[in-house]
Amino acid sequence: HGGRDDALKFGSDYSRGKSVASYNVLVRNSILGSSHGYAAIAFGTETVGDFYNFTFENLKLMGAMSGIALTSYDGAHIHDLTFRDIQMSDLASPFFFAIYARLRRPMKLVESRDARVGSIRNINLHRIFAENLRAKETKGLYATPVAMLDGMPRLVLEHIFQEHPIGPGISSRDVE
Repeated sequence: HGGRDDALKFGSDYSRGKSVASYNVLVRNSILGSSHGYAAIAFGTETVGDFYNFTFENLKLMGAMSGIALTSYDGAHIHDLTFRDIQMSDLASPFFFAIYARLRRPMKLVESRDARVGSIRNINLHRIFAENLRAKETKGLYATPVAMLDGMPRLVLEHIFQEHPIGPGISSRDVE
């Protein structure tokens, strides 16, 4: 807690000369935060390989710009993630999901069929609670309280399932 970047970050680049997937990860019973960073839990921005079958349970996320940031910049398909019993506080945005086409990989692959825009799908959110959402500025970026979905036209962002509302009726009086 209190770092200057993402508290827990998953990423993949092309340094091994190929795309390498990450899968079957369990994170539970932890407190994660970053007082001057972007996200408590982050996928990306380096996202060449796919990410799937991740489970996050019984976590406290605090102090970052975003609680959960899922980003596919370089063609990764991020899917089958479950977030269960997550408490968030003192951050600007509970969620930031974004898909872009930076496609950072060798040029021969960018010009071939191996270059692909990624996707985010089958994300399950169960018992997520967020409080004390407030505008934040970090590293020259300013965020206001919102759950943000961003990216390219025709992006593949599908099957985002939320079991319960985020927090007990968050209203403008809860936001600074």
